[in-house]
Amino acid sequence: MHLIAHRGCALKVPENSLAGIRYTASRSIEHIECDISVAADEIAVVFHDDSLARMVRDPRSVLACESVELCQMPLWFKGEATEERIPRADAFLALAHQLGLFVHLELKVHDQEVERVVAAAFASIAASHIPMSRLRISSFSIDALRQCHARVPSAQLGVACHHPIEVAYLDFAALSIVSVHANAEAVCSADLRPIKAQGLEVNLYTVNQPMTLEKLDLALVDGVFTDDPDAFVELS
Repeated sequence: MHLIAHRGCALKVPENSLAGIRYTASRSIEHIECDISVAADEIAVVFHDDSLARMVRDPRSVLACESVELCQMPLWFKGEATEERIPRADAFLALAHQLGLFVHLELKVHDQEVERVVAAAFASIAASHIPMSRLRISSFSIDALRQCHARVPSAQLGVACHHPIEVAYLDFAALSIVSVHANAEAVCSADLRPIKAQGLEVNLYTVNQPMTLEKLDLALVDGVFTDDPDAFVELS
């Protein structure tokens, strides 16, 4: 079972930051997860929320700001502004690749404009020069995954869901879906066996305490998204 630094170890450093990449690499963790949102000028940035309020104390949305302005905004951590800024997605991917990390790239569709998000994400991938073999594109949006597959059929895709039953209807092979990302609190081992039987990976989110996994057969779990990798050193 491998550890995936959720939002770049969000309990240790500002989430979705370049500092998160460096922290992840320093802990010898090989996988990192980040979120892709799109600015007003069609540039992808690494940011989870639609609103800027929680992470930069600005009342506007990501969609209302151009990338140049977003990338000047200090990220907050533990109640204080930091020197970290919202990164452009291409810069994030380039640094992650430089430090040898495998990237799980989750697409956020805040405005329901799926094509816009997919286009911006692939533009950032191309600009970063990260090989497609070193990343997994995931989303809760099935439309986004379909468009990703249509654009780059060889891309590895992961489908995110609360519970696997929500995506059981999908033809995983036809969409090049190689992993299912489910809520660790919502599943039991019986829910995971059909996924593994199809040759798919199972990655569970967001797991910050080992006791969350006590009810599960760990042989069925390929990876966990965690904000706190230090809690899982003995399980990795």
